[in-house]
Formats: sequence, C-alpha cells, structure tokens
Amino acid sequence: MLFRSIDKCIVTRAIGTHYDYGRNALNVHISTIENRNEWLINSNNLFEFGFGMSHQNITDDINEYGFIDSADYVTTTTYIQNKFSVSSDNYFGYFQYSFFNQDSSHILNIGSRFNYMDWTDQLLLSPRVQYQYRPSWSVPTRINFSMGFYHQHPQYREFRNREGEINKDVTAQKSLQFITGIDRFLTLWGRPFIFTTQAYYKHLWDLNPYEIDNVRIRYYADNIAKGYTSGLDIRINGEFIAGTQSWFSLGLLKTMEDIENDETGYQRRPSDQRITMGAFLEDHLPNDPSLRVYLNLNFGSGYPFGPPNNSVYRNTFSGDEYYRIDMGLTKILPMSDSFFVKNIIFRLEVLNVLQADNTISYQWIEDVNGNNLAIPNSLSARYFNLKIICNL
Repeated sequence: MLFRSIDKCIVTRAIGTHYDYGRNALNVHISTIENRNEWLINSNNLFEFGFGMSHQNITDDINEYGFIDSADYVTTTTYIQNKFSVSSDNYFGYFQYSFFNQDSSHILNIGSRFNYMDWTDQLLLSPRVQYQYRPSWSVPTRINFSMGFYHQHPQYREFRNREGEINKDVTAQKSLQFITGIDRFLTLWGRPFIFTTQAYYKHLWDLNPYEIDNVRIRYYADNIAKGYTSGLDIRINGEFIAGTQSWFSLGLLKTMEDIENDETGYQRRPSDQRITMGAFLEDHLPNDPSLRVYLNLNFGSGYPFGPPNNSVYRNTFSGDEYYRIDMGLTKILPMSDSFFVKNIIFRLEVLNVLQADNTISYQWIEDVNGNNLAIPNSLSARYFNLKIICNL
C-alpha cells in the first residue's frame, strides 16, 4: 500500500496481491406464451384482458474464491462453490376497464394484474386505478393521477444470497405507489412545446436489500427491509429551433431503506441518485435541413456506495458526479421513388467530448489488516461512432 503526496511516495507500508477468481456459468431458458384481447363495449367503454404462461429453466454453477498474498502469507477472503437447477412455471394475467365521457375530458382506468409462481407457491394481486382530467382551458392541459399496488415475483438472482446459497422462502417485494402529474401543450414563438411534470411517492416493504460489488448485484436473499421512494421529474421539449426537436429535463429523487434488526436506521438505497439533469439541442442549416448537428449534455449526482458485507457503513459514502457531453453530425440523403430505400442517414458522433473520467462502480481491495480500499472503475473515455441507417 502506497501513500503519496502529489507525485511523491511518503512511505511504503507493504506490497501484496489481492486475487479474485471466478468461473461461473448461468444458463437461463425462458419460454412465454401470451394472449391479449380488447372489447369495445361502446364509444365510452373499453374492456381489456389477457393471460399467459411462462416456463423457466435455470442452471447455475458457481465457482469463485479470493485471497490476499502478502509477504508469502495467504489469507482466504471468499470461497463459494455451489450448483443449482431451478425449473418453474409462472401464470399471469390482467384485466382493465376504461371509461371515457362524451368529450373525453374524464378518463378512468380500473384494473388488476395477477401472477402465480409454482416454485414459491405464491399468488400476487396488483390492483391499480388511473384517472385523467382534461379541463377546457385556453392552454390544452392534462392532469393525471394514478395509484396502485405493485408486486412482482423475484427473479432467480434474488433467491441467491451473498454466500451463493438459495433461499426459496424469498417472496415478492411490494410497493404502494402514488403518482400525479400535469402535461401542458404550449405554443411559444409560434412553435409547439410540451411541458411535463410528475411527482411520485412509493411506500416499499418486504424489500430484498442488495449491494453493488464492482459490476455485480449481490442480494441479501431475504425480505428484511422497508423503505420509500419520492421524487419529481420536470421536462420541456419542443421546437426551440424551428423544424428540430430539443428538450431540457430535471429529476429529483430520494430513496431510503431500513433493514430489520439494524441499528443504523434508514440508509440510502444503491439507486439513490439525488439529482439528474439533461439537455438535448438540435440545429440544422437554414438552407439545408438534411444536414443537422446535435449537442447532448447529462449530469448526475453520485450514487451511494460502501464496503461489501458491512451493514454499518453500507452506502455511507457518495460516489463522484457523472457528467458527459456528446456531439453529432447527421446527413440525410433522400433516395428516388424508384429505389427501395426511402433515405439513407449518415451520423458521425463524438461521445464523451470532454473525456470525463466517470466512475461506474468501485472495486474493493482488502489488505491483511482488514482495511478496505475503494478503487474506482471508470466508463469509456472519448470515442467516435459512425452510424449508417437505411429507412425502407
């Protein structure tokens, strides 16, 4: 381990090797058959329903270990070797009734979904309701509200804990969600725009906590947490420049969870990214709309992270911010009517123009004294991309 001051090494504590080995094989075969139906009762009433079945056949062969080699002293940190085979049938269906009044100023949807998994012998019902009101204002506006229960059977990885063992008693994670929003159709500078805002709150229980280990998700494989999610999304898009589409967006999010019998209380969930902002700007030559240029900007605050298998410091630290700028040049070549291709689009893109060193995850290294060090894993640097698109 080295300690540095600018570019000079102050002291060398030790030299060693952190070794991780993994030769895992996961095979998943899923076959699904589904039927969907619509029954238009009259001009103001619509009934929809459907059902289906899914068969899953999963085999998982786990073989991984890790150790620390320091001064010829080897310490094993992890060792997992196991093999599983899971076969299950899932049955699902839905129904929904929609009511429209005469001028469609009021739209009401009421329905439910059901899911049954024979491997866990669990039946899930998810009722929900949606309502939309379109007032007769001078500016066309839609006011939306929806609420419902959302239950989903766990996928195979949610049954497998951090020690590579299967817990068949894992049940569905559950949530009660409230969502409201407004869509306004504006005319600015004689051009159309859409302003959308949406606020939501989700009460979560029977959560299956997880950690992000490098680029892998490791579940606790137990429904031992509760939590909540709240947020606000704002977006405006339209023709900021005549004949093109551009947009600006802002997202605010907070999601927390509390693990049972854990004295730390509520902590940030791994998906807790508090602020996201984005903008997409497009322009074209006044005398040649087929030649276009775009600029895409994105910013996001850091995700939480912490050392693995440590409930006290789980998701305690905040990662680096994410920012990226992309640029692109597009040329549209229209083809003659006798040709089978309508047009050909050539697009040259420069992705991550500023060559930002964005961190996607952290590799945790442990020394012989049990100290953990977070080594960032970065996304791609600047690179060029060429697309050729043919529209038939």
